Amino acid sequence: MTDDPKPPPEIDRATITTMQMMVRGAVNDRHVTVGEAAELVRGYCYARHPALPATALSAAVDYVLMSLQLLRPVPFSVERDGREYSEVSPHHLAQHIGYMFRFDERGKPYGAASLKEDLASVAALYLVRHMTARGYIVLAPKQTKVASSAGNHWPKP
Repeated sequence: MTDDPKPPPEIDRATITTMQMMVRGAVNDRHVTVGEAAELVRGYCYARHPALPATALSAAVDYVLMSLQLLRPVPFSVERDGREYSEVSPHHLAQHIGYMFRFDERGKPYGAASLKEDLASVAALYLVRHMTARGYIVLAPKQTKVASSAGNHWPKP
């Protein structure tokens, strides 16, 4: 991750480093789940800092899991003009950009000079990687779930 959040200031660096080693060992050597490893390091952190509130302990565990890329950070979201916007995942952004390279706004393919599907996908992937490395965040309106009657055509018994 390029922009890891900062560890809680109440937790010393040695504790964070030990927690990271404990998670690596538990997941890789003992083959426990990430949730079990998180509980293990939460207990260790509590034993080292028993006076800290639970929120600080949870923040330390989340930081350790995010730094090891076992937990994704919460996507960025913002509200504007009554609509809620959230961060678009890099995978979906690359798909949309690849589509944009191949088709116009009506969904019609560009002429013979348009990018082929493979080339458009590779170009979109490199563009998204470059933007992500520079700290760009792309927001899109959250999709609202529309009630559908599909599949409800069977009579109720």
